[in-house]
Amino acid sequence: IKLTDEKYKIVGDIENKYSLLSNIKKTDEVLELDKHISQVRMEFFSPLSQNKDYYDFVESLITENELEVEIKSRYMKSFENSGFNLSKEEQDKLNKLKEELNLETIKYNENIIKSKKEWKKKIPSNVVSLLSKKELSYCIEIEDQFYLIFNQNTLYDILAESKVDWFRKVAYEALKYPASAASNYDNTETTKTILKKKKEIASILGYKNYT
Repeated sequence: IKLTDEKYKIVGDIENKYSLLSNIKKTDEVLELDKHISQVRMEFFSPLSQNKDYYDFVESLITENELEVEIKSRYMKSFENSGFNLSKEEQDKLNKLKEELNLETIKYNENIIKSKKEWKKKIPSNVVSLLSKKELSYCIEIEDQFYLIFNQNTLYDILAESKVDWFRKVAYEALKYPASAASNYDNTETTKTILKKKKEIASILGYKNYT
């Protein structure tokens, strides 16, 4: 069986299309689609990567160049990471943890998007007086009060150009911690849960850590 066989191409095509989706900007619509597809993908690939016939098929592939060796190696590694050699009970536990991790990761991304949409920082009057015309153009004015809203390009410009310490600090925190305890979509607990799930998954697979 060669690496170019149709059966292998089909499996690879599914993986490639999912990879493309994961690189698209995460809008609400993409996140909803991502949630659905990742669930379907998990339901398909988890039992597939724990299937002996599929393992035997990949193992029997004839590699003819370095690229094919790398691709085959990646797939063989996926069998290892799927818990191919684990007992049925351990595989079920692993699959459940991966599904829970997937849902928590989606929740994490959703929180970031929502927090960015709602992020708005009131600018103290003593800071407003220090801002240049260009810096004021980054702000919105509501009832004689200036606010800074989340715009990634604007915040990067502030970090690079502003000489007002308060302005730079706020821009930095907004970019680095968009879903922090200071927002309505705090990711603190979600992050703890994700790390816990990853640790459990690594333990089942016999690794020291998830990476």
